[in-house]
Amino acid sequence: MNPQIKLIYLKLRAASLAAIKPFLGSNSHGVQQGAHRFRKIIFIRTDRIGDMVLSTPAFKAIKTAFPDAALTVLASRANYPLIQSDPYVNEILVHDSSAGLKETARMVRRLRSRRFDVVIDPMTGYDAQTAFLSYLTQAETRVGFVGFGREVFFSAPVQLPEPKPGIVDLHLALLTRMGIHCSGIEPELFLREEEMERARRWVRRVAPEGERIIGLHPGAHYATQRWGIRNYAALAELLMKNIGVKPVVLGGPADIPLVKGILSRTNASVPVMLSSDLRESMALISQLSALVCNNSGPLHIAAALKVPTVSFMGPTVKSLWTPAGSCHRVLRADDLDCIGCNNGVCRIGTLECMQRLTPEIAREALAELLNQSVCRKAA
Repeated sequence: MNPQIKLIYLKLRAASLAAIKPFLGSNSHGVQQGAHRFRKIIFIRTDRIGDMVLSTPAFKAIKTAFPDAALTVLASRANYPLIQSDPYVNEILVHDSSAGLKETARMVRRLRSRRFDVVIDPMTGYDAQTAFLSYLTQAETRVGFVGFGREVFFSAPVQLPEPKPGIVDLHLALLTRMGIHCSGIEPELFLREEEMERARRWVRRVAPEGERIIGLHPGAHYATQRWGIRNYAALAELLMKNIGVKPVVLGGPADIPLVKGILSRTNASVPVMLSSDLRESMALISQLSALVCNNSGPLHIAAALKVPTVSFMGPTVKSLWTPAGSCHRVLRADDLDCIGCNNGVCRIGTLECMQRLTPEIAREALAELLNQSVCRKAA
């Protein structure tokens, strides 16, 4: 959609929703007295993998503030495996935003039957679907960010801070509306020992000499976020010349064409791990010495598992999605006029923000990372 037309639509939507607000019975009252007695809290996170990873600090903050409360996370089919072993989550319900009317109605009835005290919607965009779902839960306290009318569905709306901090800090800022004040919590994922042992066995098979395993993950949701298969293939060739380093290509079913493209452009055999099991992929990532990837879900999985990363960032808003910590290198052409356009399709057709990031630049960033003693991770 044309950006100007989109903005006009969003402003009209905001005005329309504001007009019906008195009929919703959702006047803002903040958080009711006795918030310390919250017993049932639900956190909505029905979008992508990276968003769920970056929500994990909020789960810890909520359970620390309300240890006797039951925390439910409404997740998507794609992202719910991430938190199956999270000690701060009591229950996971699965619902996709693409669900049909009948399935959505069934979920709404289920949510209402739980009689949640608080519903938290951390979405920061303009999509009103999760905000409306928050309203339909009939929870007395509904917390979410203001955005083109979304706020009419919340009893405790929160203004987005400016300038916007990272996603983790945005989530924690949202929780202040519930009286939760904390900082410095980093994303964290939890694996079972048997999952990690299976990953360790795979690593020993592909690197019997004990080489450092460097994962290469070419996938990303939007084309403008992908570094390109030629670049990944060239980087794999460069890494294979280094003694003691073993590149492996990782991906899921959607990444198969990308993986095949990389393999067809390399002159040597590169181990591949393709898995449709997200927890299996998580476990393998946990055993890497480093991960080279795009700005995507695997980047945030690796960071949460304390695996050093080198990533490529193009149109994304840098402040929102940069991993925290000194063991991550984000490569980005910051001097481009169009950088940070936040578009899924390159409007000038060159994808120069990715083309400027050469395999040699990536190799140098990775070498610097691996030589940094605090970032060394045994494979």
